[in-house]
Amino acid sequence: MRQDTTFKFYQNTDINVVPLIRGGHKRVYVLSAPKTDGVVLYGNDYLIDFDKTNQIASVKRIHNSLISASAGDKSDTAKTVLEFIHSHVEGKEPFMTATDICTTMLYQHLTTWKQSIVISKNYVSIWDCDKRLMFVLTMDAWKKIAGDQSSKKPQ
Repeated sequence: MRQDTTFKFYQNTDINVVPLIRGGHKRVYVLSAPKTDGVVLYGNDYLIDFDKTNQIASVKRIHNSLISASAGDKSDTAKTVLEFIHSHVEGKEPFMTATDICTTMLYQHLTTWKQSIVISKNYVSIWDCDKRLMFVLTMDAWKKIAGDQSSKKPQ
């Protein structure tokens, strides 16, 4: 993989390879992994699908970039971060991806996060770390809940 120009490697990162076989369909998720403690990496991830003869059928880059997030300091309540938020650019996945969820679940025990949130143009995906549940809101609903006054017309 290091010789293949499809895959990008960043300094102080490695990869986690996650093979899945479901209903005879074979695929591999490739996730960026930190080589340093206290860091959670989102993005620079790939999905490889295989055909029935175990040849690569397709390789899809899920996120275009790599985001480095601090896991926080669980011993210092003044530095407690209850959520991690990142956005997806238009033209990519409008919802939280499987790799976003896997990364959050993999590193949650090292963080103080209660939620992981992905914001796109039309949707907000929220992963509840404790309940291991995701729910999706439209951007309009998110703005109403947040009390966004910018969408209201002046009286």
